[in-house]
Amino acid sequence: VEGNRLDFGALISETIVLLESKPAIRKQIQRIYPYICVDEFQDTNLAQYRVLRQLVNPDTRNLFVVADDDQIIYQWNGAEPERLQQLRDEFSMTVIQLPESYRCPPEVIDIANNLIINNIGRSADKQLLQARKPSEGQSPIRVLAFDTLEEEAAWVAGDISRQPESLREKSAILARTRKVL
Repeated sequence: VEGNRLDFGALISETIVLLESKPAIRKQIQRIYPYICVDEFQDTNLAQYRVLRQLVNPDTRNLFVVADDDQIIYQWNGAEPERLQQLRDEFSMTVIQLPESYRCPPEVIDIANNLIINNIGRSADKQLLQARKPSEGQSPIRVLAFDTLEEEAAWVAGDISRQPESLREKSAILARTRKVL
């Protein structure tokens, strides 16, 4: 450990070494933390899964996981749909699906369902989403095409500026960090 510093990957690696080589420490952690809850499990990589397996007491197997195989976004970091099935098999987990969406109107849910039904590695028993938020009249979906990045940026800025100030303050722009081919 150069300079007494570790990055996130090295912290995970050192944790694995510690938990696998020092059973007394692992058992103490399992005693202090008898219940383990993991949110966004679908984005864990193999090293993070190895840490989780060490943290869960094999006698009680008190593990609660929130995950959605349709929302895996960190495949570049080692997340993979197969890990969810591995988790289900290894821990004999009961799956409770929550397909209702209270955030998005039906128009958005319909488009999401049409996309995610084609996800590779999707659980075979996965239910489609169901919209529970009523439609607000005007469709929230707009599909536009621009010839240049500048035209797109100008349209986005103009669209936000046309909104009431109370909505402008709540606006956010999400962008890709790399070009999608």
